[in-house]
Amino acid sequence: MKPFCIVIVTWNRLEMLKACVAAAVKFSSEADVLVVDNASTDGTREWLDGQTGVKTLRLPENTGGAGGFAAGMKWAYGRGYEWMWIMDDDVIPLEGAMEVVRKHAGHAEVIQAAKYDMDGTECLFEGLLNPRTMRRRKIAVSDVPPCGFVKCNAATFEGLFVGRKAVDAIGFPDASFFYGLDDLFYGYRASEKVRFIFVPQFVLKKQMDKRRVKICGKRFYSSSPGSRYYHVRNYWAIMRYLRKTGAGSWRMYLTYSYEAAKALAITLLVERDARGFAHVFKGILDGLRGKGGK
Repeated sequence: MKPFCIVIVTWNRLEMLKACVAAAVKFSSEADVLVVDNASTDGTREWLDGQTGVKTLRLPENTGGAGGFAAGMKWAYGRGYEWMWIMDDDVIPLEGAMEVVRKHAGHAEVIQAAKYDMDGTECLFEGLLNPRTMRRRKIAVSDVPPCGFVKCNAATFEGLFVGRKAVDAIGFPDASFFYGLDDLFYGYRASEKVRFIFVPQFVLKKQMDKRRVKICGKRFYSSSPGSRYYHVRNYWAIMRYLRKTGAGSWRMYLTYSYEAAKALAITLLVERDARGFAHVFKGILDGLRGKGGK
């Protein structure tokens, strides 16, 4: 049996999925490829039906990124794979990626490697979370010491290598997040139980760059009111966990206030979307109420 399973989660981005799968199947000698289709309606199902060498897990409804990754990892874990390499459909796996696991499997049970932005520059990894403030610090390849890796505690599901021992320790991603911050939370929980490291080898290249907007002279990542809804909602779930475990402090609420204000400002002042503003504000309220899911 092959030791690796590449888990790709997709939803209505067929052209990006084609490029991602074309690169992933090049690892077929050592890894199986699983595509988790989150009930796509853009021809993804029909295209997957015509592919060979690709396993497919079709979900009956869109469960978001969180639900898709949880389902895909459960599938792979249940079939005995030693390592799961999980990613969205908007990245390109790069040659030599599996060497990262072979090189560092003795050092960690969860591994995050470097990736390129669409333009070929380094995409800095926000991998160090301060649980007392909920602020993250970026890690660059140049920050990695001579030993070849550095400890981290906040993951991204764009290319995370997860070993069986990590799943044994903390289970699967929380599907109730639906979309956003599920990877950050999973990485933090992993760091509490197993060894989690960042390594400087580049294993992915993004197919798209996040749009940026400018507010008061500063540039911020933009997205959509829908994704901002989940961001400000799911923040509360993580803060509750940190408060429960005693790791958080009152300062994390200051960070949240900033994040919520930024999301509201982008939606109303930059995009001038009153309905979107109301939707993002609802995310704040739903987070307070502890609501999860879609």
